[in-house]
Amino acid sequence: MSAADDDERRLVPFLEALGAVTATSGTLGYLLGEVYATLIGSRMGAVVASGQNFDTVLQACRAILDHTEHELNGDLRAALDRAKSLYEVRNEAVHGVWLDYELDDDSHERTSFRPRRWRPRVEPRRWTVEELRRLARDMEESSERIFELMKRYVGEADDWLPN
Repeated sequence: MSAADDDERRLVPFLEALGAVTATSGTLGYLLGEVYATLIGSRMGAVVASGQNFDTVLQACRAILDHTEHELNGDLRAALDRAKSLYEVRNEAVHGVWLDYELDDDSHERTSFRPRRWRPRVEPRRWTVEELRRLARDMEESSERIFELMKRYVGEADDWLPN
């Protein structure tokens, strides 16, 4: 086996796990836009939300929940907070700079860092394939939790998701 084949063999599981993170985060972002549209009572909310970043839409949802009364507001707020924390970790993985040279024959870890304009130095983070897979699973579970809460919030899923 060539060195390039060996590098590819070691890289593929990371890329698959990172792909799962991006796929599940896309679902979570879409779902958040649907929550926003439902909370403002207009399908146009999903159109507006689709052009915004995750945190902007999440904060708008929280603001609406803060000014409305519903028995599920507390549960929904907690589910949105969980989604936010997962999305912040997702951003580190998806927007990070991955360092290939940190992967050696004995390691199942890779290192990434996320440069930020307001931080004078970057802080690398070690990731395992399992950590990335767990993040993807956690984001999927977060989406499912929000989906179930919204079904209860409006009565039926068909009342709030598009055809």
